[in-house]
Amino acid sequence: MRGYRSFMIIAVLAIPGCARKAPEPPPGPPPSPPAAQSSPVPKLPDSIAKTEDDAPTGMEILVRNPTDARAKAKGYRQDDRAVAGRLVGVVRFAGNVVRRDKLPPARKLDTAEALAIPDPKPGEVDYFLNTKLVEDRYLHHDLVQPIGTVIMLRGIKSGRRAMFIRATYLLREGRFRPPIQFAPPDERVMFGTYDSHPTDLQIKGLSSGKLVMDGEVSGYDRSKIRQLGGGGVELKPPDMAQSEVIHELGGYAITSRRHAWKKGYLFVVDNPYALVSDGKFMIEDAPVGTWTLEVWHPLYKPIKPTVEVRIEEDGTTEIAVELEPPEALKAGDEKK
Repeated sequence: MRGYRSFMIIAVLAIPGCARKAPEPPPGPPPSPPAAQSSPVPKLPDSIAKTEDDAPTGMEILVRNPTDARAKAKGYRQDDRAVAGRLVGVVRFAGNVVRRDKLPPARKLDTAEALAIPDPKPGEVDYFLNTKLVEDRYLHHDLVQPIGTVIMLRGIKSGRRAMFIRATYLLREGRFRPPIQFAPPDERVMFGTYDSHPTDLQIKGLSSGKLVMDGEVSGYDRSKIRQLGGGGVELKPPDMAQSEVIHELGGYAITSRRHAWKKGYLFVVDNPYALVSDGKFMIEDAPVGTWTLEVWHPLYKPIKPTVEVRIEEDGTTEIAVELEPPEALKAGDEKK
């Protein structure tokens, strides 16, 4: 029946006089020059996006500029057929195991002086006091191991893993969530908050100190909170602030002048074989070959910042990563 309908439509259109030929359009303007002759980076849109999806990605810039040598040099290709193995490891403090009862208590930000908010807005100090903020020490609650250790394999050009997508941070109860993220080059970073007060944010290169963002994330609009039956509430997504496109590989610190305890980190990487370890880690589908493993921590210095690892096909490579312990752990250094 479907074929009969199609035949009838075609037959009707073929009858003389049933269709009138459209006039030829007037000549248009000359064609635009090819992308290689246009501006290397198009004008960027406004720095505020209503949602994460509204923020344009760096890939749009790359598509319009296929001759960008910088993009080619950082390219990573996903290949599901690549031969691979596995890397597993443990992150620990160098030296003897220390009992948890030897650790000093975490410093609580439970006074206005400890928060040290310059020119606080009405209700701002009380708001953050009620969140019961505690200063991060990046210590595991059970095993006295460092948490928040960044593990990255460098130089991989193709593999089974999909590349990271745009990094998006939510500020909630005075904290970055999550505090450490990864992103590909030539991308933006997104920020939103469920807190009631705005915050200023700066992004600077860890090694260069180069400023790549200096802006504000607006406080959460309380009118977006809807009461639900049974005492629950619905929180609509916050407005999102976005950085400029970040091109350079490397680590970046995210800080606030007004809320000094807010600290986040971003690593722009050339491949997706990177993670944050909370004492142990596993990298599945690591490409076969010899790679450089890079270690970083916001508080503790790695004994070896880089280590060479060899990945065998369908094999498991084991590694131990050690960090220098803080003075508090050195003072209580004893066997368990």
